[in-house]
Amino acid sequence: MTLYKPIFRLCTNKRTLQQLHAHLLVTNHNRDALATTQLIESYTKMGAIQSATLTFRTFPTPDSIMWGVMIKSYTNNLFLEEAISLYHQMQYHQSHQNAFVFPSVLKACSGLQDLGVGWKIHGSIIVSGFESDVVIGAALLHMYSEMGRLDDARRVFDSLSVRDVVVWSAMISGCIQNDRADEGLEMFRRMGLENIEHDRVAMLGATQACAELGVLKQAKAVHGHAVRRDISLDGSVENSLVVAYSKCNDFDGAEKLFKKVSRRSVISCTAMISCYNKQLRFCQALEIFVQMQESKIMANSVTMIGVLHSCAQLRSLRIGMSVHGFLIRTSVDPAIDNIVGLALINFYANCGRLQDSRNVFETVQDKTLVMWNSLIKVYAQKGLSKEALILFTRMCNEGLLPDSFSLASSLSACGDNGSFELGSGIHGHVIKAGFQDNEFVQNSLIDMYCKCGFVDIAYGIFDKMEGKDVITWNSMMSGFSTNVHSIDMEGYHKTRQVGGQYQSAWLIRVCGAELASCQEQSNATSPVLPQKNEQGN
Repeated sequence: MTLYKPIFRLCTNKRTLQQLHAHLLVTNHNRDALATTQLIESYTKMGAIQSATLTFRTFPTPDSIMWGVMIKSYTNNLFLEEAISLYHQMQYHQSHQNAFVFPSVLKACSGLQDLGVGWKIHGSIIVSGFESDVVIGAALLHMYSEMGRLDDARRVFDSLSVRDVVVWSAMISGCIQNDRADEGLEMFRRMGLENIEHDRVAMLGATQACAELGVLKQAKAVHGHAVRRDISLDGSVENSLVVAYSKCNDFDGAEKLFKKVSRRSVISCTAMISCYNKQLRFCQALEIFVQMQESKIMANSVTMIGVLHSCAQLRSLRIGMSVHGFLIRTSVDPAIDNIVGLALINFYANCGRLQDSRNVFETVQDKTLVMWNSLIKVYAQKGLSKEALILFTRMCNEGLLPDSFSLASSLSACGDNGSFELGSGIHGHVIKAGFQDNEFVQNSLIDMYCKCGFVDIAYGIFDKMEGKDVITWNSMMSGFSTNVHSIDMEGYHKTRQVGGQYQSAWLIRVCGAELASCQEQSNATSPVLPQKNEQGN
């Protein structure tokens, strides 16, 4: 077998490997366990998983190493069910199990999210006496973290007598993955106290934790540690730090670091686009996108949302349409990407191109409720209440249940259109769906009934509301003034309890209504004076 090892390395394609395989068959070396194991590994590296499986199945008595290699081959090629099935076969045929097989089968359990099998394998690890193995411990940590069982992962971590950098890094990553960033940072700190050298994975975990928590001081500390340790092998740590500074709202720090990063990633570029958008520096955000194209950095959906937001705020129809064309050419197409489609709808609406917004909407497959709500809101805000109501009706007919946002936008459109019957029908749906206590919806109902001239119904809703805010008072008073109702000044004084000061919009409406009321009373009660003639008689 020693003679064949260099020959295996020379097999660079499937054809030459098959020739070697044929030679092994002719020379009867195919019964050699090491040679067969090497064949399985070589076939797997070339993606020929069927050839690897056939080689394994034709070997009469596989040893524990060959079983492990075949299970690993299945797992690495995402044949996860086959990997677990082969593990069970190995248990039946092979009494002895080595430590090599467990990381691969645990990874398969993680991929399938099969906690039951994972627990059984964990039991087999304990029975086999491998519970203190560091590599298996890291695999267990990863499996439990992937399945959201961070407490189980922590128990495995605490039970390990020896913890290397891989185990620590796996535990930190698990904390971040399960939205327990504070624990991840604490693990990072403990790792340093125990004199374990931080690796790139641990540093990435720490920067992600800082970003999630928005803790700038810790982010700067991690940055300083990375610089001192020179942990910048592939630029991933620097890119992650740009994101951390961005999420901590240190835009200057993010910009300075971003300019120093030699190998930028889509993540850091997207973070900088977001930074510039937050600072209203939309032209600079678009410049980053141009630099990405020049550097051959592929944009993702999140990047494109940021770019389209910049175009929308600049109201640059020409640039936005160019971005739309780029999306279609690069297959980041709204027809398959709901989120990008939503950004395009808002962009065209901002530029006053409602028909283009509608065209994008119609091309999107599997429209979400958010997308329906967005277009309904656009129509309502542009005064196209009829179109908004037609869209709302179509949404309901397609089986989507409206949420509070859908209902509020549609009620607003009913009020603008004077559609009392449809508005009262939506009110019925509000009650059936349990949104009658939603403050957002209640305000919209008051506004709708007032605009339709049914102030008594509006006041009935208003009177029953427990938490009246300034918008509630403004809507009700606007209804009173529009429909020439008298105003109880007690309500005027109650607004002090809402906002602490008189709201200008409310005061304008109150004063307008009061002046109208006073004018009517004045006209009714003032005596009619005789007209003087030209001579003053």
